[in-house]
Amino acid sequence: MRNLLSVLVILLAASLASAQSTPAKPIQTDTPVNYAFAGITLATPVGYVFRTPDQADLLLHARKIVNETPVLGLRLVAWRVPKGSGTATMKRMTHPSHVRAYTDVTVENEKPIRIADAVGMVQLVTYTFRGSMLRGTWMYLFRPLPEGGGQMGYLLIIETELPRSKELMPILIAVAKSIRFANPIRPIDQKIPPLGEPIASKRHEYQIRPPKQWKATARSGMKKASMAIYQFDYLRNFEMPFASFDVAPTQLTAPECVKATLAKLKSNPSATSSSKVIHEGVSTLGGLPAYEFMILARKKSENKAEPDEIRLIARRTACVGGRSYTLGLMWDANTPEAVKAALDALAAGVKITAKPDAPVSETQPAPTGVPATQPAGQ
Repeated sequence: MRNLLSVLVILLAASLASAQSTPAKPIQTDTPVNYAFAGITLATPVGYVFRTPDQADLLLHARKIVNETPVLGLRLVAWRVPKGSGTATMKRMTHPSHVRAYTDVTVENEKPIRIADAVGMVQLVTYTFRGSMLRGTWMYLFRPLPEGGGQMGYLLIIETELPRSKELMPILIAVAKSIRFANPIRPIDQKIPPLGEPIASKRHEYQIRPPKQWKATARSGMKKASMAIYQFDYLRNFEMPFASFDVAPTQLTAPECVKATLAKLKSNPSATSSSKVIHEGVSTLGGLPAYEFMILARKKSENKAEPDEIRLIARRTACVGGRSYTLGLMWDANTPEAVKAALDALAAGVKITAKPDAPVSETQPAPTGVPATQPAGQ
């Protein structure tokens, strides 16, 4: 770690000295957060405001807010990368010019770094975004996964407008000092994290709080709305667990909605899969009476040497005001108790404000996130 800090100081001090008239104060960080599913722990500066990630590879998106305006942003991105990928590959993957909204990209300086068994590069970069010149530190690292499972790649971005450039070096050093690595674990082997900040739709009259560290992507139309809420499994390299929240017009009751869904699933059998209802009954969702089911779906393996593919699919539906509100969950392990606990935890974050027979509001939904390619400080 001492070698890392020396590199950072050498790299940044020369480029930022002209912008820094007084020595910067050491940065105080919060308690480190363990992103166990991605195999990394790190701390962010005290007082930063977190946003719900909306891309599979985005671990965190935090911003420093001054007078209700974001002035500095921090993002951490992670990928699975092929075994044997080197520094040149990571440089191509993470170069700021890949962000379409960035123009006039200039790498002012770069140096190789190492943290524990992770190697990579730290760069000082300037670029233009929406007419503003930004300066950022882009630090990427990659480390091997166990048992020949390829590598994990990480990209830490800290960026701000040029007048605040002197803040970059102490923040990068403080965050880098906190980094610890471990082997990733499967998200389904973890308890559902505490719930995060709410995402609301006034038009469709609901509010939902995704778990912290999970991703959320919403789509909204005049009559329908949907939201994907999920975590990324880096060991399997796909989204799992995968939850959904859907709003649709209906005149059915909650049990009728669920039974119609079950009938649709049962009417579409295939030669390679089978399904069995293992739970069905009354419940609650968003403070309303609801009905739920859980299905065990099995897809036969084409290779006799490999086990069949198993999915647990759960749905919980409430109906009010001419709409159905459905919380769904897909789980790739035969652990019904874990699925029921996860569905209950997700349902605790749902609030439905629609009234029986009330007219549909035409107000616009609240913002639900920002693209991962948008600068973290925006």
